[in-house]
Amino acid sequence: LPHSPNSSSPHSSLLNPRSPTTTNLQETMAPPQSTGPSAAEYLQDSRFEQTFTLPPDNSYSEPFKVTYSDFGFRAYAGPEHDNVVLFCAPLLASRFLHITKDKLAKKQKVRIINVDRPGFGGTTPVPAAEDRVMAWLRIVPALLEHLGIHHVAIVAQSAGTIYALNTLLYLPHLLHPTRPYAALCVPWMHPSHSEAALMSMVHKLPAAAIATVDVLATFFNSTLQPVTGFSSGVFSALIGSLGMAKERSVVDGADADDAPFEDAVKPEIAAHAFRQGCSGMGQEAVMLLKRSGPADVWGSWLDIDSYVPLLSTQIKAGATADTISPAAQQVSESRTLKVEVFYSEEDNMIGTKAGPEWFDNCWSAEHRADAIEYSSVVVPDTAHDTILDLRFGIAEEILKTVKQRNSDEA
Repeated sequence: LPHSPNSSSPHSSLLNPRSPTTTNLQETMAPPQSTGPSAAEYLQDSRFEQTFTLPPDNSYSEPFKVTYSDFGFRAYAGPEHDNVVLFCAPLLASRFLHITKDKLAKKQKVRIINVDRPGFGGTTPVPAAEDRVMAWLRIVPALLEHLGIHHVAIVAQSAGTIYALNTLLYLPHLLHPTRPYAALCVPWMHPSHSEAALMSMVHKLPAAAIATVDVLATFFNSTLQPVTGFSSGVFSALIGSLGMAKERSVVDGADADDAPFEDAVKPEIAAHAFRQGCSGMGQEAVMLLKRSGPADVWGSWLDIDSYVPLLSTQIKAGATADTISPAAQQVSESRTLKVEVFYSEEDNMIGTKAGPEWFDNCWSAEHRADAIEYSSVVVPDTAHDTILDLRFGIAEEILKTVKQRNSDEA
């Protein structure tokens, strides 16, 4: 249902602010059965098969192909009026992730752009792990300019956090000029901070073994059982600990028709993503674990605890540079970056205690000052790979926030 203007917060219908322990969603209800197009029919939509080519430049002597999906709502007045989400995908960095949110995005009048990272789908691979972030920072502004999109909100899941953070820091002109927003779902952090059992085991493997994760995940998906988990499911394949998902109910307020459809088509969507190509996954895994390349393989900021003060300083410097009058001062104060973090109740990738506590501390008031508005919540009944499933309502709450912050009345 549309968000009530009388609600005290855009998340008040589903979430409470994160406390030292946890937060709660409203009571759940059993999902009804629903029918829809088959996965094969759904995947034929041309909006999920978009291609863009960057011309050669000083970094690449050959054209650089990029594949992406572009779905959801389109404003009749033109792309400069669209409420756009740039989605930074998890480890299986495929443009097909979350295409089942098309109906929801249209309902909330939000357009979603999801780019295949290097080595996924038809996007050109890069030579080494340390080239991945730089390629992303080259792709994103060129693609958005090609599409006529001026500003975006950032939504990231798991591994996509690294790309989201770099976008916020190095491409601030792409954010909303007065109400920038980022949602980080189960944000990636190094296993040395999370102490998560699965990732601690993976981190102990030789770098050469980690680099084969794309081969092993593809093998599991095609011969044993579908790897529908876009992060932990892939790493579980690496150490042979895949498990079956439990029966789940639909959160009150979420779309009770589309959630069963998403569950039904997710295995085929994952299989289709693997068939499209995921050779970049091994390189991505090595980069995430910092097992190859220089210390700044994530970015010049090295790690998240040193990143937040840099981001805060940049935001304040940008606001100061634009402040030339009392009216401008009022506008600049409204440029506070809103960052919302969503943790899952169960998480074998970043853990549920040490990891989230460390990440929250990185964004403490001491580090972010008054340039960033930060909050985090734990979403009950979710796991690392399922937190954005339609049945939990978080995807809808995020899109509502994007719409509200971009509206003329916000």
